[in-house]
Amino acid sequence: MLFNGKMLGQYIPFYFGSHSPMLYVIQKGYNGVQMQRSHNIIYLVTSVQQIIDMQIPFVYSDGHATNSLTSFFNLANIANIENDLDFGAIKAKHWQNHPNDLDLKRRKESEFLIEFDLPFDCIQGILVDGEYAKRQLINLGVNRNMIHLKPEYYY
Repeated sequence: MLFNGKMLGQYIPFYFGSHSPMLYVIQKGYNGVQMQRSHNIIYLVTSVQQIIDMQIPFVYSDGHATNSLTSFFNLANIANIENDLDFGAIKAKHWQNHPNDLDLKRRKESEFLIEFDLPFDCIQGILVDGEYAKRQLINLGVNRNMIHLKPEYYY
């Protein structure tokens, strides 16, 4: 799959919300992925506007990027992002095997894909599950004001 002449794997993916299916796989150790404890996982927070302001090329999807039902959008579509994406699905905490919406998981996995590395200046915050993770980041030299405790964002 090509976007702006690049393969999907050449983009850095960001989710629009918490409790992604990928986080579930990582925390539970499914599909051959080694289980990771939540204190080893951080959320990097940025904004669409900051990516636009930094002129970083991007695409965004209305669902899991490899699903054939998924549509892709770019800067030309950004004014319509609220209509392009299903934010109810994106914010859903419970998405597994939903009997009334078999497409919920795909839509929850809407992605914002940037073409280059995320500059440090674009990181607005770092979310962690608890004090242990916060202390680890502070010990690495991260400004404590950038770190926010959000245990409810983890499984």
